[in-house]
Order: sequence, then structure tokens, then C-alpha cells
Amino acid sequence: MALNLTRRLKLSSLDHGELDCFLNSLITDSTRERRIFGEGSIDCFGDQIRTTRAKSGTFTKIEWCDARDKPGADAFIRDLSEAMSAAPATIMRRVIFVPRPFLGALRIDNGFQLVELPPSSPRPQITYADHPCLLEFLVNPSANKAVTEYRTEQEFTRLLAFLAVILGPGIKGPPLPTKHWVLVQDDNGSHTSVFAQQGYWHEELWPDRDKHGFSHHDCGPVPRLPEQRFYTDPLPFDAFPVPDSLENSWRAFACLDPKETARFLRAAYWYRASHNLISVSASLSFSAYVFAIEALCGRMPDGEKCETCLRPRENSATRSFTEFLDRYGGVPAGEAPEWWSKAKDWFYDKRSKIVHGSDLLRADSEAAHLVFSHLHSDDVHMRRLLARFCQAALINWLRAPDRAHICVVK
Repeated sequence: MALNLTRRLKLSSLDHGELDCFLNSLITDSTRERRIFGEGSIDCFGDQIRTTRAKSGTFTKIEWCDARDKPGADAFIRDLSEAMSAAPATIMRRVIFVPRPFLGALRIDNGFQLVELPPSSPRPQITYADHPCLLEFLVNPSANKAVTEYRTEQEFTRLLAFLAVILGPGIKGPPLPTKHWVLVQDDNGSHTSVFAQQGYWHEELWPDRDKHGFSHHDCGPVPRLPEQRFYTDPLPFDAFPVPDSLENSWRAFACLDPKETARFLRAAYWYRASHNLISVSASLSFSAYVFAIEALCGRMPDGEKCETCLRPRENSATRSFTEFLDRYGGVPAGEAPEWWSKAKDWFYDKRSKIVHGSDLLRADSEAAHLVFSHLHSDDVHMRRLLARFCQAALINWLRAPDRAHICVVK
């Protein structure tokens, strides 16, 4: 006989990701057992705790296995309540990377700060590279270390997704600790091949803190550009700028309800992934831009069905995609509306063929560095065009309650 703790824990009000971290912090891998059934799973954490999950992964029941051990159950509930509570916010720090030198500091509504690293920190010797900067942000820590780590990573991922959409996908988190062959050049110009681990190590941060807990520094402000110039003109190479509308975008993001936030973060994930995938597959990168738009555009309302395929005419994924681009992306400068209408259909048709295995972009099916055909050039042009309009559509969707056009791209 087990004690059902579901009601006492008010399970529906808990963050289930934090709950999972807390439960896993109580055990070792060897004491966790999972049994899968039709619509979910049962997890046993050691000898005392048993949970039931829905197919979606959310917890539906938590039981204390020994009904006679009520003091143990009470202690578990007390520990869980303490872990789920939030202490006053503290500043967490992560090094991120931007594609140009990051000079100065930028703080947004005391919610987060970007600041250049101290002069002693390692920096690349070329301008267009992964340049480090420090991201500082607020997290409410937990009494449980695993839950605090989860909250920190959640907030870091959320901020990185937002910054990648607003400032460009070249913004990256820390490199994965994987190993690669790298060329090392000595002072004499000789090269040596070394199998080395990726990573960035810095020993020094700004030592002083201001009254809010952010780094106190002697850096000037980050360069700013008018919004339209930031998104339409070539950016300077000597320093990483930000648009003058960054605060407005952040406040719009902060005001999204939880469902809208989840949709935007899914779109931002695919937008960032498209940039990272280009070195692996142009076709996957192209598809990821379409996925980003699909994450926000939803589906059209049902209407009458096609007589041939019996699918709803008004529930066309292509139509939903193209109308979303019409509303939030606009029309490329200098292009005829008729051409743009065909281009939008081509985007979605190409995505469908790639996903279902019937086509690839030419960069993946030919020796692209040797074949300079106009067809290959067309693929490159269309992928870059989709990338720019994907960013514009995501920002326009975010920026205004009535979803009016804000950002215009060329």
C-alpha cells in the first residue's frame, strides 16, 4: 500500500522540469527504474518514491511506497517544498560569443547585462570570429543545487534564443567539450597538428559589483544603430553593434504569456539551428528556417474538403506559411509581388521535398565548391533571402500586440 502525495504536493502548480531535477538529485542512476505503458510511464526513484507520467512527460501522480512511513513522506514533502521555493534573485554569469569584437557594456532594464571581458581574457586575433563577452542575468536560486542549475540553464537558454533572433544567429553559447584536430602555429611560423578539446577558459572577471550585483566596469556603452539601418545595411566590422530598439523587443518578449513564449522559443531554436547547420547541410539549414516560421504561424481554420484528397482546403500548411510571411515579412525591396508569391510557394515546396527525402539543395548534391552553375547560385540566393525574412517575421510577430510590421529587410 502506498501513500498518494499528489494532492498534498499540489502537483499541477509545480514546474515539472524542476520536479524531475529534484527527484533525480535524490538517487543514483542505478536506483531508477522505468516501466513504459500505453499512455505514459511509471518511474521508481529508489525504494520509496514512485511517479506516474502522462505520454507528454508531465507528472500525474507521486506516491510514497511505504504507507507506514508517514514521517518519511512528510520529510520528502518538506524537502520538495523547499526545493521548489525561490530565494531572492542572484546574478549568474556565462560567457557567450558574438561574430565581431564586443566593446563596451549594455544593460537592459536590470534584467540582464552584456559586458566585454577584462583585457587579460583570451581573444581572437582576427575581426570576424567568435569574440567572447560576458552575459549576466538574474536567477532565483533553490535550496536544491540541481534545481538551481536547471533554473540557470533555462534562463540562459531563453536569453540566448532571444538575443539570437534580435541580434543575429551568430550569437553562440559555450562550445561543446568535444575534441578535434587543430593546427597550432608557433612563433617561427611552423604548424603542428594537435588533437585538442574545444573550450574557452578565462580566469578573471570584473572583480567589483554594483548595487544590483552586476559587474562594475570601466567600459563605455555598446555601439547602437537605428533599427532600420541595423537590419538592412551591412554592419561595421570593428565592433558588435545593437539596434536602438533592443529594449522595446525585450519588453515585448517579457510580456508574452507562457504559451506565446513557448512558441517563440521553439521558433528561435530553429532559427539558431539553421545557422549552426549550414556547415553540415545546406538543406537542413534551409528547412530549419521554414520550421522556425511554422512554429509561429499555426494552422488555418478548417473549411471545405478537397474532392480528390479529402483534406481541408482552408487547412493548407502552405497557405498558412505564405500568409504568415505576407503579414509579418513583407515583400523584398525591388522584387515584383508576382515573383514573391511564387517564391513563398517554392520555399514551402522545397522544405516538404527535403523533409520527405525526395530532394536536396544543390550544395548538398553536387561538389558545390567546384560547380558554379546559375542553379546553385539561385539556391544560395533563395536560402539567404529566406533567412532574412525569417528573422524579420519573428521580430515583427514579437514586437507589437497587433503584430504590425516593424522590421523591414532588403
